[in-house]
Amino acid sequence: MRGSGLGIRSASSSANTPSKKGVSSSFSITLWAKNPNPATLLINEFTTKGTEANPDRVELVATSRGNLAGVTLYAGTAAHYSDRIIFPDRWVERGTYIVVRFQSGDDGGEYTSENLSGLGSNNGALSLALSPEWESPIIDAVVWGNLVTTTFEGFGSQALQNQVATLFEAGQWVSSSSADSIDSTSSTATRSFCRDRLIDTNSNSDWYICDTRQASFGARNSEKRFVP
Repeated sequence: MRGSGLGIRSASSSANTPSKKGVSSSFSITLWAKNPNPATLLINEFTTKGTEANPDRVELVATSRGNLAGVTLYAGTAAHYSDRIIFPDRWVERGTYIVVRFQSGDDGGEYTSENLSGLGSNNGALSLALSPEWESPIIDAVVWGNLVTTTFEGFGSQALQNQVATLFEAGQWVSSSSADSIDSTSSTATRSFCRDRLIDTNSNSDWYICDTRQASFGARNSEKRFVP
């Protein structure tokens, strides 16, 4: 059972009720309080072909001052995800970079995802929601693919196909076609996907792949673009 608020996670509570036979029963409830001042955020940089030295990471940037409490970043979407992070109570200023590590490895980040299971190397999706509530508004999203996968209409899995359909229906990605994913072919552990000047049209045109060893998590995106 979950509340309908937008944010701060509370601890689960439980209660024991003795019965006439001396056997107790228990229940647990997780509640979510409202975050009245959520920060405005964009997914700004990420990698999906991580190594131990350069694990998969996702960088968010705050475009307005606010609180991160309850904001949830999914590898996937709320209904279909392989990993996520629910942010704690923290105020951030405009221009703050927030880095999340999604894979085990040496190079860190301020935060780590729940499972550290990594992101989809060639095909995948990220989404950012106001809270962990399954009906919470989506703030931002991104879809990538190698454009040569043939199964599940080019997405490679039914799960990803469903995720992209959800993002398209929510108006957070311009298309439900795998052909309109960001081309992941040239990306590596150090050639990150970078948002171009905070442009946000919910399409692959917002993104480019930076040059080798130019990933810049925690700082402004490198303007050196990879040329195949």
